[in-house]
Amino acid sequence: MRNLFLFLLIIQTTKFCSANDDGLTFSFEMHVQNGINDPIWVHCASKNDEIGEFHLQPGQEIKWDFNVQFFLKTMYFCHFWWNQKKLDNAFEVFNKSYYYKCSHQDGGNGVNPCYWLAKPDGFYFATTNGPFPGSDWTLVHTWTDK
Repeated sequence: MRNLFLFLLIIQTTKFCSANDDGLTFSFEMHVQNGINDPIWVHCASKNDEIGEFHLQPGQEIKWDFNVQFFLKTMYFCHFWWNQKKLDNAFEVFNKSYYYKCSHQDGGNGVNPCYWLAKPDGFYFATTNGPFPGSDWTLVHTWTDK
């Protein structure tokens, strides 16, 4: 019975992870969307990975894929600017906490999706890309909290 449990655990885990030169990793897909009727600037990066600076028009998004090492040390941040309102904020869009929230959501391709949506009142997080407002979207940051 114990061997069956371990076998099933390995099968389920391999659906969401892969092995490479860095060891066991888990695949994620980050989406950052502009849900404001004005353009915004977004700069996203991690310690080792520069995603870039983007001028997002209303309704546009940026998306990137990445792998998280087994020890969960991966962290991405984004800095947002809403020039029409002279507002900005920066925060971690992925860290150990978001790993647990996004993992095992499987977007259908073995990748775990995470979604951020900038709105006039702040930044919403979801693990599915359902309609806004919806039960999965949670306000996590406002434009003025720092």
